[in-house]
Amino acid sequence: MTKPRALYEITCRCLQGRFLLCPSSMLNRLLIGVIGRALSLFDLELCFVVFLSNHAHFLVVPKDGEALSGFMQHVNSNVAREAGRLHRWKEKFWSRRARVIWTSDEPEAQIARLVYLLEQGVKEGLVWSPYDWPGVHSAWALAYGQPLKGIWIDRTALYRANKRGKQLERHQFVTEYEVRLAPLPCWAELEAKEVQRHVRELVTQIEIAARERPRTRNTNPMGPEKICRQDPHAQPATSKRSPAPKCHTATVEEWVCYQQAYREFVDCFRHAAQRLRRGLEAKFPPGSFPPHLPYVPHLALVG
Repeated sequence: MTKPRALYEITCRCLQGRFLLCPSSMLNRLLIGVIGRALSLFDLELCFVVFLSNHAHFLVVPKDGEALSGFMQHVNSNVAREAGRLHRWKEKFWSRRARVIWTSDEPEAQIARLVYLLEQGVKEGLVWSPYDWPGVHSAWALAYGQPLKGIWIDRTALYRANKRGKQLERHQFVTEYEVRLAPLPCWAELEAKEVQRHVRELVTQIEIAARERPRTRNTNPMGPEKICRQDPHAQPATSKRSPAPKCHTATVEEWVCYQQAYREFVDCFRHAAQRLRRGLEAKFPPGSFPPHLPYVPHLALVG
């Protein structure tokens, strides 16, 4: 169930928690280029993006479910190709489908999700500040209004040129993209400078909390240099796994409303699917992806 023009948090995790997204200057540019290309193809606003070594988070506002699905399909498939090529990984890249969670229109709920994503890299004890993360992280861009810059490599054009034995100049198959972040829906009416000030205040609070967090001996953050030296094929000794919520809300009332709407959506979809299996006319709920038509047997085998 996808609500149009609503805020969604998306999480993608690498296979077995491996560090296949280990930051580097080249990978950072490729990742931003993939996102820039996807934004040019699908009607969707990007509010935040961060790539850690083994997972990625997005905050997006899609036009509808089709735009959201197309965006994530494009991003996940091309990130897997580019990072896999760079790190010599030819196996499955992502551990599962992207986890998409609706966030209510309540300002408290939306800001809470932004804070959670800003904390990436800090809450794990890897860096002191969101600004210090060496990979793709929207903290600096969102706090100071600067676009993220990357490149998109047209692999199809490059492949065809190589097949013909034709030499291409770099500019003929590389496109530069600038990714500008949109404000949270709850901040849509604010001036850009005001949004940036709010983000800087949130980052300052995260930095203070990181400094005040109780630490034992030899527990300083890993630091950017050591993070970039990680083996992309390695995996953490332990990986935290907890059940994902069905939605993010600030009040119980909003949570209950979403659960009720979701149950009604599922009931309507199942009823339509049953009618489709029986060969009857079926009307699926808005925001859904109907299944394929049922198998049509050979007439000679019927009866």
